[in-house]
Amino acid sequence: MTAVEHVYRVHSTIEVPYDDLDRYLESPTLPEGIERLDVTRRGNQLFIESVSADNSVGKYTPTATLRATVTDTRIYEYDGVRSRTEPSTPDDTEPSSTVETFANFKGRLGTVIKNRALRGEMFAVLHDIAGLADRGRLTAIVGRDGTLEAVSIKDGEEVPAVIEVTESEEEQTAADAPDWQNMRT
Repeated sequence: MTAVEHVYRVHSTIEVPYDDLDRYLESPTLPEGIERLDVTRRGNQLFIESVSADNSVGKYTPTATLRATVTDTRIYEYDGVRSRTEPSTPDDTEPSSTVETFANFKGRLGTVIKNRALRGEMFAVLHDIAGLADRGRLTAIVGRDGTLEAVSIKDGEEVPAVIEVTESEEEQTAADAPDWQNMRT
């Protein structure tokens, strides 16, 4: 598999069990260009920062960082099913439950993957992490070998994805964009 050269669009709603993420981060498979990952947790925020493997990235250049929110969620267990919603039971019985910690990688490109240096390489790390997700979806449009590629992972499983180009009459242009159709030369 060749490396991702450009990351054009990302939307993520993945939730990964924190223990699974922690095990992954102990010995991740890193793409070429990343020497290691530095992990920092500040309160309920988790930052996974890439460290360049060579000197092509300047010392003071901010490298790509994955950002997640860490939350505790109550998980109910009944009839062999694990659920986040409390089942309806008779008043005298209480379903068994546990509180589990999750890392939530939610948002669009600038929120989930911050900074541009090594962004393609860090998308590969996010792709691996999405495979650990117990729920949520990661969708992206990336450039690889000069072509666009659609990526979609739902609940930890890769699913087919396509890129569709559509034209819309209602599409608005930016206020400062030139009206190229009516320009005189």
